[in-house]
Amino acid sequence: MMRHLPRLAAALLLLVAGCSEAHPAASPSAAASAPACRTELPETTSGLLQVRQVWPDSPDDVHDYSAAAYDAAACTATPSPVDCAHPFPWIAGTVTQTDAVLGAMGVAYVHEATLTRGSSTVREVVLTLRGTAEAEDHPLMQVGLRCGAMTHDLPVLAFQLPVGSDDTGGTGILAASSDKILWLAFTEGDWTEAEELRVTKLALSVL
Repeated sequence: MMRHLPRLAAALLLLVAGCSEAHPAASPSAAASAPACRTELPETTSGLLQVRQVWPDSPDDVHDYSAAAYDAAACTATPSPVDCAHPFPWIAGTVTQTDAVLGAMGVAYVHEATLTRGSSTVREVVLTLRGTAEAEDHPLMQVGLRCGAMTHDLPVLAFQLPVGSDDTGGTGILAASSDKILWLAFTEGDWTEAEELRVTKLALSVL
């Protein structure tokens, strides 16, 4: 996996410099007819963790799922530097600006799950890349080197990072698997490193 790091370093420059050139402002009529960068999709649990997978003995099933698609042609991004203090995906900007950057960076779909048992919460984000792109080569994976540390306890390229300030403390794991980028944020509760790795392996197995 180390062979991918030089390409990742070059890819980060794209993220720091911006993912597309600036475009002139569209006229009101053009803007009204332009397709949306992000389109919400029906909720699905396919390929995502479920409460009873994470906590087999849990009497509760508190969860929230969401999904969306990105239109590459409609997602135009202005320069957006990496900010390690921000939550995933470490882009300093509004939600709309973040969506535009992700869409311009080759992300086709995003699926999210938030699972809770008692005081423990895990948030899962799965980004599916467009076409035949490999997740290991994506600029977001370079953020792991800049903001966290590589972990050798997983079968794929992965990093451990602190969860950003917009979440309630905790740690996270960023991993690449084929055409998908996986982010797991372990917030609240008493998560041990062993438990985080167990859940990450489970998440990778159902991608």
